[in-house]
Amino acid sequence: VGRRGCHELRLYVAARKIQTVYRLWQEQKVYRVLKHGIQVTQSRWRMHFAKSQMKKLKQEAKEVGALMAKNQKNQEQVTELRKRNEELEANLWQLQAERKTLMGKLDNSERTVADMNVQMEELKKTNDEAAKTVNDPAKVVIESEEFQKLQENLAEKDAYCTKLEAELAAVKETCAKQQETISAAEARYQHLLKSTAMQSVATVGNSSWPSSRNPTSNRLQAKTNRNVDIQLIGASGVGKTSLLEHLIKDHDSQQLHRFQEQRPNLMSHHQIMVGDRILKVLDCSSNVRAQHLVKEWFGRSHWVFVIYDMSQPRTLESALQLIQEVKAAGARVVLFGNKWSIDQGEKVAVDVMAAKDCAVRCEAMPIESSQLIEGVRLILNAIDDFSNEDVEVSPAQQQGITEGLAQDGGKRTTISAAIDSVRYWIGGANDRSFSRGMGQGVLRPSLKGTKAMKQARRENDVNVDLRPVQELQDSESAVTCICFGQERLHRAYVLLATASKDGTVVIYRCYRTEMEVAMSADMDFPQDDDPVFSKAPTDNTNIAVHSRLVGHSRAI
Repeated sequence: VGRRGCHELRLYVAARKIQTVYRLWQEQKVYRVLKHGIQVTQSRWRMHFAKSQMKKLKQEAKEVGALMAKNQKNQEQVTELRKRNEELEANLWQLQAERKTLMGKLDNSERTVADMNVQMEELKKTNDEAAKTVNDPAKVVIESEEFQKLQENLAEKDAYCTKLEAELAAVKETCAKQQETISAAEARYQHLLKSTAMQSVATVGNSSWPSSRNPTSNRLQAKTNRNVDIQLIGASGVGKTSLLEHLIKDHDSQQLHRFQEQRPNLMSHHQIMVGDRILKVLDCSSNVRAQHLVKEWFGRSHWVFVIYDMSQPRTLESALQLIQEVKAAGARVVLFGNKWSIDQGEKVAVDVMAAKDCAVRCEAMPIESSQLIEGVRLILNAIDDFSNEDVEVSPAQQQGITEGLAQDGGKRTTISAAIDSVRYWIGGANDRSFSRGMGQGVLRPSLKGTKAMKQARRENDVNVDLRPVQELQDSESAVTCICFGQERLHRAYVLLATASKDGTVVIYRCYRTEMEVAMSADMDFPQDDDPVFSKAPTDNTNIAVHSRLVGHSRAI
């Protein structure tokens, strides 16, 4: 019995295990089917939702253009409505103003009508009273006496008018005589001015200066009819004569006595020894009556110094007007700002940068100083530089110079070539002046080349004046960006930053050329240069490495 019960228990346990496993298998099968169905349903629902969203976005994207056009159209309508509203408001204000004016005129008319009615009533009353008294004999006698008195007064007035007309004729005759006297005095005064100027020229011509001491000046005079090196002009009180007096005291004191003798003259000629050369200087007065004589000398002067006082803005305005007239006469211009009053403690009242810009536009050289020798040195350097080049020109170039002089009527000098080269450099020359040039090309070299470089020059070569002064190569990578900086910070050099494609950045010191140093002599620099960097390297290189920036990994 026990064995049978144990056997049945084992069968029961085994059957229960089998049933449990079977039910587990069935549940797992159903769960897997449901899970798969749920996943498929979710994915399809998400796909349907995404498609609907995409369709909606596409529809909105299509409508964006229409919305933008509609918005733009609405803005245009708003603008038109605003303009129309403004026009209507303007018309309304105009109508109101006209209505106000008409109302004022209406009131005035009503008042006028009322006044006329009152006057008419008064006239009626007066007429009635006159009608009553018209037959009164006493009244008639009184009116006859009054009429006789009026006739006597009228005769007296006629006699007085006749007397006044006679006096007026006498005054007119006197005025005519005085006008003739004034015209004769003016003619004598102009004759005196011309006589003074001719006497001054004759005195200069008879002075015993050896011509061999100034070969450059003789050569220039042989090429042109301009016989004055420097002409000083400017408004009254700018210090022209004082600047010239200081120049004579410092460099040629022997001429000081002659300067004092000619100082009262309206135009005084002086020959001053500056270094080893003689300068012919013409000091012109600012007298209004002598301005036509002063302007006649513009065509006879190489350089015209237009002087203004840096503490008086009106003198700068006058100087800028004179520059135009000097330029029209063909002379070279130096805009000289007198700093004497500034050194004495007065404030600068003119815009120096604006003055320099105007000078550059008018092809003039701007300079500010309290000594005239600064401007004289500037033009002497220009004369020296371009005179040396004239000595080394080839026969073909000499023939071009002769042809240029013939076309210009003998008025061309090496100084003209210098200024024209600066004009070519800044791009301000015209075709006519270019045809008169000496084959200078696009640019004028700012550095003196060697004889071999000059001999290697070929005619009609557009790149003849575009030779590199110095070539540097720090890497094989191409330079993608360059930038200049600190032009007004250092006197001796400016900085040049170059960035390469490989990411390296090199900053160079570009030392100023002789031309740049001469042009920046009167400029103030806020920082003093390091003594190590104040001069160019001894190996005559004009570019030196200042610093390097390393660490970039991408192109700049």
